[in-house]
Amino acid sequence: MGSLFFATPALAEDTAPATEQQDQAPAAEQVAEAPQQEAPAAAGATGAAPAEALSDADRQAIDSAEAFEAKTGGEAVGSARTPAGELVLLANEETKNEKVEDFAEATDAGETAFDKVLYTQPIIAYANTDVVGGAGYLADGAYFCSVGFPAFSPTGDPALLTAGHCVKDGELQSTELVRPSVQPAVTGQDSAEAGEPNGTGTLGDFGSWRFGGPGVNNPGEENDPESTDVAVIENLGSQFDLLPAVTDWESALSDDLSQSTIPVKSVGDPVEGAVAKSGRTTGYTQGDTTVTIDGQDYTLLDTWIRVDGRWVHGFLNDAGAAPGDSGGAVIQGSTAVGVVSGGPEDGSWMFATRLQDALELSDFAGYEVALDIDAPTVTSPANGATVKPGSDIVVSVPGNAKELSVSRGSAGETIPVSGGTVTLKAPQAPGAVSFTLTAKNGFSTSESTTLDIEVEFAAPTIDELNIPANSADGTTVTLTGTGAPGATVEVELADEPVGTATVAEDGTWSLALEDPLPIGSYEVTAVQILNEEVSETGTGTVTVSPAAPKVTSFADGEVFELDAAPTTISGTGIDGATVTVNVDGPASEAAVAALAAQLVAATVEGGEWTVALPEALSAGSYTVTVTQAINEIDSAPTTVSFAVNAAATPGDPGGSAGAVGGADGAGSGTGGAGNGTGGGDNAAGSLPVTGDASLLPFGLAAGAALLLCTGVTLLVARRQRAAQL
Repeated sequence: MGSLFFATPALAEDTAPATEQQDQAPAAEQVAEAPQQEAPAAAGATGAAPAEALSDADRQAIDSAEAFEAKTGGEAVGSARTPAGELVLLANEETKNEKVEDFAEATDAGETAFDKVLYTQPIIAYANTDVVGGAGYLADGAYFCSVGFPAFSPTGDPALLTAGHCVKDGELQSTELVRPSVQPAVTGQDSAEAGEPNGTGTLGDFGSWRFGGPGVNNPGEENDPESTDVAVIENLGSQFDLLPAVTDWESALSDDLSQSTIPVKSVGDPVEGAVAKSGRTTGYTQGDTTVTIDGQDYTLLDTWIRVDGRWVHGFLNDAGAAPGDSGGAVIQGSTAVGVVSGGPEDGSWMFATRLQDALELSDFAGYEVALDIDAPTVTSPANGATVKPGSDIVVSVPGNAKELSVSRGSAGETIPVSGGTVTLKAPQAPGAVSFTLTAKNGFSTSESTTLDIEVEFAAPTIDELNIPANSADGTTVTLTGTGAPGATVEVELADEPVGTATVAEDGTWSLALEDPLPIGSYEVTAVQILNEEVSETGTGTVTVSPAAPKVTSFADGEVFELDAAPTTISGTGIDGATVTVNVDGPASEAAVAALAAQLVAATVEGGEWTVALPEALSAGSYTVTVTQAINEIDSAPTTVSFAVNAAATPGDPGGSAGAVGGADGAGSGTGGAGNGTGGGDNAAGSLPVTGDASLLPFGLAAGAALLLCTGVTLLVARRQRAAQL
């Protein structure tokens, strides 16, 4: 959607304080057009260096931290006694002056009440270094803006997102946080005190930025996705801890904005409805994406607005903002949707940059908003439970996580998450095991969840095997299973010992049997021994089955004319096997009953078998399924298909049964005139039974139309029974 509004002011603000002669305009009315560079309003250091040296009387009077500050003008961080009884004074190294140095020298000479003076940095509350969205900062000590969202660089380094116009076309570089308790969001007005840093040192430097189009002083273009208003603060001090949250300013009086926040769970496009904003001038405010302009209600979620002459891609809302809120966080629920860009002077609505679109631009490729991810939870087993080796460990992962990091001792892996659940396996080795589980999304991570379990020394497992054999004599077999790494597995087959195996480090074992196993089903048992402890017995089944038979009398997919339709089905198999043939095709209920009584017996001799079909086939598509069995052990099935074309009628050059269907007998094709289309089981378009009795399938009299039916079983019995195993 194109822009409807122009010349909207950006909401950055300079720090020029009000004077007695001219009151400062209310913050909501200030417009940062092209603010003049002002000297930063920063708190001064404690005490200026005095010209004269410390007198002997003053030196002797210093017996406490308070006295040190009063006599030297320096700042005492604290004082304490060591276990040896020495009295140590900690002095702020930033306020060192001639009197402080004189006192330190006198102390070293044993001439003061203290035994030692040590210089250090001032101590700050660690909570002051927690950085959240919506906090205020100073750029080069002269311009107020607000933090949008804590983030990560493409390499995972901490970063902050804010408004691009806060960089002032690259003129500004360094940033530092300001004290929340003296900001207009708390006091209701700007003052020189509002420019006081919070004492945590340099926050970071501006990195990539864009206000309008790419480059310096580029106004951008309407409807151009490249036009935006976003900047990155990088090279953050190591003392800062970035939290994936936006402050609601309720805890500002304590100068710790992290004590009352809204978590950021995701990043997304703005949607119609409620919206909120957080910034240092007007604090945390709420509104809606529907705004009233010139007496009309509008919802503009994807538009371009000229902000101080620069085109910016964003959306409108009435959450409210004022100069100094620029760059502040705009959220919907727990979703980050934008940063404050600008608004009209009357504050009737606010314009925010579309955050997700901006992060897709080349200047910000790879940057990602820090997300608040809940810790994963273990559904089963319970913490502290005793479990069997290899049993399931089911972990529920929050919806905004894409991976689960799993560590166990020195081992670890990262598993993609699908559907919110990850299933792990308990180790095979017995004993106590501790898992550390962490949900992840890019560089954002959750708090870790610890699962402690005890793996019992259980029976070894034996894999269920079904191995095909091409001979009644059977085939070679390798038994496999799992157990405790390093354990010895003793295996029996049909109550007879067949060997031992050692469990590998990955918890698996295998044992190749010396002699081939004939076709049949066998019970396998095993125990494992580790450190002279013998487990319970594990059981399993190994089956050696006949290989699937083959059909050789026609090719899969072959098509026959009606007068050449198959009357037999032949193939190869194992001597002595019973072959079962199922033919699916056009059928009637009468055919089912008739053919059920016409089972054909035959013998597989010389590796070959043949089944004679009881009646001629009608036109249609057929699927043949063949299995063979020895010692009541069935093979896997072999499935082939063929089709029979319909006979031509007078004046008709011939029809087609259609393409042969798959295993379900489905088929299609165009028959000759009056013959319809070929198809699958009772498919519409199958050859209709019409005319005199000579046209009926199988040539049956009295109008008994008998079609080969689905599921008719033709048995080829074996001539001799193999020895029982």
